Parts: sequence; structure tokens; C-alpha cells
Amino acid sequence: MRTAVLLAVSCLLLERVSGKVVVPFGNGWRFHFGDDPEGPGGGPNECAFKDVTNQTCTNMDKNTYRWTEYDCMMSCCYENDCRAWQYTTMACFHGTTPDTTCSGNGTYTGGLRKDSPPFKRDYSLKDPGYNDSAWPLVSLPHDYSINQTFADDPDDAWHGYLPRNTSWYRKNFTLPAEWKGRAVYLVFEGAHQFKQVYINGEWVLDHPADYTEFTVRLDNISSVAYGGDAQSSTGGNVIAIRTDGTYGSGHWYEGGGIYRDVRIVAANETAHFVHHGVFVDPETDGSALRISAEIESFSAAAAGRAVPVEFSLSTADGVVLSTTRGPDYIVATAGSTYLNHTWDTSALRLRLWSPQAPTTYVFKAQLGGSGGAPGLWSDVVTFTTAFRTTHWGPKFALNGVTMQLNGFSHHTSFAGTGAVSGERLNLFRVQTSKAMGANFWRCSVNPYEQHLYEMLARVGLLAWDENRDFGFEYRQEMHDLVKMHRNHAPVLMWSFCNEADCDRDTQNTSATLKAIAEGLDPSRPTTANMHPSGGVATEYLDVVGYSHGLNESFIKEHGVDPAEPLLLGECCSCPVDRMAARNFTDCMREQNSPGDLPYVAGSTGVWSLMDYFGESIAWPAVTSAYGNLDISGFPKPHAYWYRLNWLVKQPAASVSRPLVNAPAALARITDVWIPGGWAMVHCAVSTAWAEVLVDGVLKGYQVADENGMTEWGGIIGDNTTNVTCNALPSITSAPVATHTLVRPGDGVQLQLLIDVPSPITGTGKKLYLDGKDMALLRAQVVDSFGVVNSSVVGNVTFAVTSGPGRLIGLGGAPDSHVPVQGDSQAFYGGLIRAVVGVTLDCTTPSRNVTYQIDRESGPLRYSPTCPAPLPPIVVTATSESFGTATATILTSSDPSDHPFEVARATANLTGYTYLEDITS
Repeated sequence: MRTAVLLAVSCLLLERVSGKVVVPFGNGWRFHFGDDPEGPGGGPNECAFKDVTNQTCTNMDKNTYRWTEYDCMMSCCYENDCRAWQYTTMACFHGTTPDTTCSGNGTYTGGLRKDSPPFKRDYSLKDPGYNDSAWPLVSLPHDYSINQTFADDPDDAWHGYLPRNTSWYRKNFTLPAEWKGRAVYLVFEGAHQFKQVYINGEWVLDHPADYTEFTVRLDNISSVAYGGDAQSSTGGNVIAIRTDGTYGSGHWYEGGGIYRDVRIVAANETAHFVHHGVFVDPETDGSALRISAEIESFSAAAAGRAVPVEFSLSTADGVVLSTTRGPDYIVATAGSTYLNHTWDTSALRLRLWSPQAPTTYVFKAQLGGSGGAPGLWSDVVTFTTAFRTTHWGPKFALNGVTMQLNGFSHHTSFAGTGAVSGERLNLFRVQTSKAMGANFWRCSVNPYEQHLYEMLARVGLLAWDENRDFGFEYRQEMHDLVKMHRNHAPVLMWSFCNEADCDRDTQNTSATLKAIAEGLDPSRPTTANMHPSGGVATEYLDVVGYSHGLNESFIKEHGVDPAEPLLLGECCSCPVDRMAARNFTDCMREQNSPGDLPYVAGSTGVWSLMDYFGESIAWPAVTSAYGNLDISGFPKPHAYWYRLNWLVKQPAASVSRPLVNAPAALARITDVWIPGGWAMVHCAVSTAWAEVLVDGVLKGYQVADENGMTEWGGIIGDNTTNVTCNALPSITSAPVATHTLVRPGDGVQLQLLIDVPSPITGTGKKLYLDGKDMALLRAQVVDSFGVVNSSVVGNVTFAVTSGPGRLIGLGGAPDSHVPVQGDSQAFYGGLIRAVVGVTLDCTTPSRNVTYQIDRESGPLRYSPTCPAPLPPIVVTATSESFGTATATILTSSDPSDHPFEVARATANLTGYTYLEDITS
């Protein structure tokens, strides 16, 4: 039974179509926290290891990033080729050959098995008749770990002191009768960690990887019912998924559950393109496009039929530029067929993509339908594409122009959302990276969501894409990474591994991964983010990347091979608290300096843009401290070092400078006004000199240091009301930039401001009613003159009081232990972050089909039409000390307000002022 009001079915009739249908599949899931508590052999998987603690095992291979004994054991448990595991402090070893033996004396804990028993399958929670009505309804993406209780447990320290768990998802769904006889499958973009998938009680799939997609084919399962089938009066089906998130490979918070998007696809059985099977190589000067297409058929009756294949290219606005006919596809009885085609596009005079001119196009591939007649298409694949040329030498050149690469590393967790990262939230991250001078985005330590790469193409950021688990047994992950993301033009290279993971180069792993990458994408180079001590044999790397390498590491490597391309893959783990010391340290300048060497392509992985859950310095902190913004997206002092040195100080005409407005000069007092915290005043300037005035009285001049920082002691008194810093080209010059910090009075009024969507962050003005858009709100307290008070204390309670929205979660101090997705949070540095999500979908083209498929409604509601007028989302914040404030978030059904279109419209980021507007 549905739990939401039924919509008018007459408005939602499914039209019979011959082409591919792609439908969201994320609503109406039942969720159970914890493993199966009952039934035959209930409980977690039994690995049946023989205890070989204190023995020595032969033919063992280091499996890095298995940080606990349990991680080491479970990763072996779920790997069929793993015969033995051994563990000592933060070091895990696996034996993956049949002749692995254990005997004698040793110092490790461990386990041995000679045979791989079948995984446990007889869970009661998989059964289609199981009564799950008491389970809460959730929508996907969903992170179940973020709602757990923080606890000082050393086993969970790396993961933000949140316990890891095994949990279950179930969904009742109906397949439309019109889909019978078609190829039907589910696409999961990612889930943590080991997934076991059951359809109508039947096990169909295991998937071990966190960050790569997996598909579940439905039409070849005999028990699957369609609407109108005789064996089912309702055509109902049940999917059950067990997600074992008790282990992992990350020394950071990895989330839990199905934390990325899910879709259901119905394709033509006679012929359709394989998922991610169409590839247009972005490496071109525009004169010709190299196209490959992988096509499959499940129809033996159609074998031998010639099916036409057509390709077209349009502008981003939808204007068709040209169409070409490819080679016909001859229907095979089974398996895949690969077609290759080179399209002469010299007459189109295609524009090349770059950070300064992120021109994108729309590529369409079509398969002919009934009778092979062009115009009746059995399958259509459409995606954004762009074209550019690259050259790796001592420096990197894009479209023949040498440029310096500057960028940040990232993790996906965010205040209030955990591991779930929406499109507009990522747009905020992308725009803030640009505003700090970045032209590059390192997808650090794992592949990211598909929508992020779409954002990067539209706003003009280059990217590095990275494989998660490095080892011969994980080679499928590398394959899936490349196939998923090879159509995204911003991606410049494929990285095998990160840091210690790269030390595990055995069984010819690097040679295998390089062959996989080149087989799917022959134009992009391979790289790795290695420690300077080495790891992956450089003969398998086209670009050598070092993590936290200092100048001498690059000087030495360049001396060995002067022609070898080098890159600073990661640097600058410079921890700072948003409310701690506000000066610039030498950490950023010194650790970024290798990127400025004349034979190093740049510094592409500053660690990190934002804080993230996990990898904290120590309890009670539950987030990292390495970010230039905290986990709520509020800037720390270090953010202004990058805005100063990567953006403002760069020539306006530099090809390395991102397409973003920037002041001609910058002055910024990086302190906040906290009673008793004013031993020094810190002012950053982009000029040679700075002057400081206290209450309008000049206190002197200083020459800025190499970081652009000046420090002033003994100038603040108990009665000081304001401090001004001016940037001066010379001691006799007039100021070219100024910044004033005003002492706040007692807090008198709570404010609730909208940071996203907002022009100040380049994220638009309205939320799009697609059922998944998100807003970021900022609560702060001001005095009677509107000055923010950074020292206020107390809690604020938030609620959505009207409109199609819900409160997702809140962000506060790095050591806050209140529920992340509760409704109350304490001030930290005068600020609180609130995340609000849309609950109405009246814009997704296939929502009528989704409505028929979903047998239950979760937090999301579908509507055939959008209400008029469109209702805003009203959020109320209440404080016992500072009253009540409201924020009204406008909503839209106009496609121009979709985050993708906002990204394209703001590629030239002219209105971004967020870093200047934050005063706490």
C-alpha cells in the first residue's frame, strides 16, 4: 500500500516506446539497521578461517589500507582468491595463491583457509514475503552510518568515531507490462562495502567495491513479474540488498549503505548500447572524432539483421551541427560487438575546451529500430562531451598552451549529509575551488559521482581520476573506473593508487592496470600518487606523481630522466582549526613549492579543500583539520592564502588562472574578534606593503612576508572598536585594497541566511524541484549594528515549517557529538550550518514511470505537474537567547535552475563573494 496520497493515474499513463527508458529508482526503500537477526544461521557471514596466530605464512602480499585486524580479515573473507590473512599494527597481508601455507613461529594474528566456502545466502530478510512494514521508509542516496552515536572507540577513530555496521535495504516495485521482452537492469552508482543482491528471494549478485558502479539485470530472472502477468495480479517484485559496511579500506569516514544514485533502465532486447559502451575520445583538435560503440543483443531471433548506427553532434543549447552514419551493427546471437568509426568534423570548426573557455557539446548515438529504418530508434545514448589536446613534457600544455596546474584533493563527506553528496552541494565545492584559484580537481583516493564530472566540464576545471584499491585482485575496479568516466573531457589521467597503496606492486599489477586503461582509453596517460620513496615502477607511469614530495625528490627524479613528466600529486597537510591561530604558516608555501619547479606540471592535490569526517587529530574531534574550509563549508584562514597566491597575484591574462572574477588587489584580516584572543593582528595583502589603522589611527607599515602575511602585536586595547588593514604597492602609495574588522557588541538577533543556492557562491538563486536538490543555510547572531558575533554560545533548533522541503542535517564544531541529522546544533565560531533538501519531484521527465514502478512512497513525492504558484521552502531557526529567524528558499521548475545549467551559466564566475562575506 502506498503511504502517500495517490496522484491521478490518468495523468501518469506509461507510453509504449521502443527506445531506452532511464528512470530514478531511489524512492520507497525500506531500511533495517543491523544484520539479519533471525532465520537459519542468521547473523554475519562465516568466513571459516583456521586460527594461525603466531605462525608464519608463505607467499603473502601486503594489502595496504586495511587499518584494523577486522578490516584485514573481512577483506580476505570476501575475496574468493584469498587463502590467508595476517595482521600486525596497521599492516595487513593476504595470501592469494593456492600454495600459501602457515607454520612455525611468527608474531602476527591471522587465519588460513584452503577452500573458499560459498557465501552465506540463506538470510531471512531476503525473502519476498518477509514483513518489513515496521522498517522506516527512506530515499536513496542514503548513508546509514552518519546517524550513529559518536564514541571514543579506537577501532573507529579513522572513521570519525562512528561505528560501522551491516544493514539491509528492501524495495517493493512493479515493472510496467510494456517492459516485458526488453532488457531491464538496475544501475547502482556506489554503495559501502560488500553488497549481496537478491531479487524475489533469489541471490543474483555480489559486488565488493565501494566507488564503482554495478548493474543488476532483471529480465533474465524467471521470477520477475510485470504488470498484468498471470503469476502476479499486481506484478510485484522485491529487491533486498545486504550491505556489509563493517570493514573497508579508507582511513577516513567512508559512509554506510547505498550512498549514491540508483536508476532502472529498460532497453531494446534486439539491440542496445552497453552501459557506458559509447566512447568519444576527447583528445582531438576538432578535425576528427574517434568513436567506439559496444552493442549487445539478447534476441537470437534477430541474429544477422543489419541495424543502422547514427551519430550526431549538437551545441550545448541543442542546435544540431551535423550527423553521420556509422557502420551497421549486425545483430549477434549473444555477447557484445564493438564498432569503431572516425568522423571527419573539420568543416564544423569545433571549439576546444579549456578552463578559460569551457565549451561543451552534446553527442548522440542512435541504433536503428524496426526493420532497420533510420528514424525509428531502438536505443539512444546522449551525453555531454568536449574536445581538447594535451601534451605532457617538463610542463603540461593544453591545446598547445603551457599552463600551471593548481588544485585541491577532496573527500565527499559534508556536514549534515555524511557520504551523500548532491549536485548543488558539489557545485558549491567546485565554485569555491575556482574562487581560491584552482584550475584542477583531484578526485582523490577513489572515483566520484558521475554528476561531479559533468560539473567540472561545465565550469572549466581539469581533473585527475583515481582508482581505490590497488592490487591484481582489484583490477576490475580500474576497468570500471575508466569505462565510467572516459567520456568526461576534464579528466586528464588515470591514477592507479594513492600513497602506501602504491607500495603493493606485485603480480605485475601496474602492467595489468596500464593495459586495462589503454585498452579502454588509448589517449590518456597513467599516473600514481606515490610517496617519494617510490612504489609503482615508473616504466608503467606516463606521468610520475609524488605525494608530499619536497623539492629534492623532484630534483633527483628529474636528474634521472629529464624527459619524464612530473607532478606534485598531493601536498600541504597543514592542519588548522577555524577558530585557532589565524596566521599563515610556511607549510603552504614550502609544500607547494615543488609545483613551481620548471619541470613539474604543478601542485594538483592540496590536502584538502574541506575537512571531512574521520582522520581527526584525536578525540574528541571527529573531523579532520586539514581542510581550507571546515566540514560545514566555512572558510579557515588558509583559504585566503590560496585566494591570494593562486588567484589575485596571478596575471589576469594567465591561462592558468580560472575563469572567475577577482579583485585587482586583496587585503584581508584573517582574525575573528574574540575577547582575549588578540595578542596579534594578522593581515594578508597581495601587495608589497601593508598599513594598519586602529580606530582610524595609523599604527605603522610593514613589508609582507613571502606568504603575503603581516603580523601586528600590541595594537589592540580593551576599548578598540575597529581595525583596518590597507594593501599598498609602496609605502608612499594610496591603498589599493582595504579590509576592516569591527568589534561586535552583544548578540541581539539570530539571522538565517541562504549560502546555497545564492549568487554569492555561484550556485544559482532557486532550488530545482527534482526531488533531490539541496540548500545550505547559515545561522549567525548579530549585534544591534548587524555585526556578526563570533563568541556567542547556545543551541539553535531548525525546522522546515512549510513548502516541499525537509531538514537533512546540521554542522557545528569539529568536536560536536550531537546527532548529525538531528534538529539542534550549537554555535561554533558564531556559525551553524543547516542542510535542507527538496521533497517534490515535478520535473524529472520519467517521473510518471517512476510512480508506476514504486509500490511505496518514501520522503519524496512525485507530481505530474508542478504547483502554481511554486511554493517556497520556509525554514525556521529558534534560539532561546536570540529569538527566531526564518529563511525562504525559492523553488523552480525551470530547467535553467538545474545545477548543471547553473554551472554552465556561471562558468565565468563573476558574482562570487562568499569568501569575503564570511566574517566569522
